[in-house]
Amino acid sequence: MEQKMTGFPNFDLILLSIQIQLLENLGVKAQKTAPAGMVMPCFSEIFGGFFNKDSYFKSMDIWDKIQPHRGMEAMKMKAAICYYSRHLGNTLKVVQAMAREEPETELIDVTARQAVDLSRFDTVGLASGIYGFETSPAAAAFARQYLPEGKPVFIVYTYAAAKGTGAKQLIEIAREKGCEVLGEFSCRGCTTYGPFKLVGGIAKSRPNEADLDNARSFYRGILERCGK
Repeated sequence: MEQKMTGFPNFDLILLSIQIQLLENLGVKAQKTAPAGMVMPCFSEIFGGFFNKDSYFKSMDIWDKIQPHRGMEAMKMKAAICYYSRHLGNTLKVVQAMAREEPETELIDVTARQAVDLSRFDTVGLASGIYGFETSPAAAAFARQYLPEGKPVFIVYTYAAAKGTGAKQLIEIAREKGCEVLGEFSCRGCTTYGPFKLVGGIAKSRPNEADLDNARSFYRGILERCGK
């Protein structure tokens, strides 16, 4: 004998199915999430004929209870690393290793000649090799133009023989803009520039796997500090 469900229009069934599917996609169990004393419908209740649609629609404030879950994707921390890397690409190797630690990290080449909106990121990395004892003028110019006021930043740089002034130039720009500097990472990188070419280059194996592991560890710390 065929059973018919009464008092339950098709539109309501469709709406209910959509809502429950959304809940399941979010990994939220309606029965556990509902406020005390509130009975949320489940599939067995619906198809067993125990569903009360008025109670269901009154219980729609369940969405208030799952806002933290529903907004998780939107609230996920976003990071960008803006880099200048030339010659042998040492700095690029380092920031790529960092980006593999968090696939949603956006790598931005500061020489790409395009307007960049960094305000949409929660933190911004500024990365460069050391050229003539300081970070690249292109990286500095990019930071002056595009780094938003008050944006938390971290600094990454590679060097062949000497750090020179290291991150000083980029840190000064960040502080001029009221940006908190979360930390800095540096390691050696191979170069065959100028006279070093005569001896086949220096720091030939750098950055090596240990350097890249340290870079990933540093970046994990930055993400944790920012609440990732």
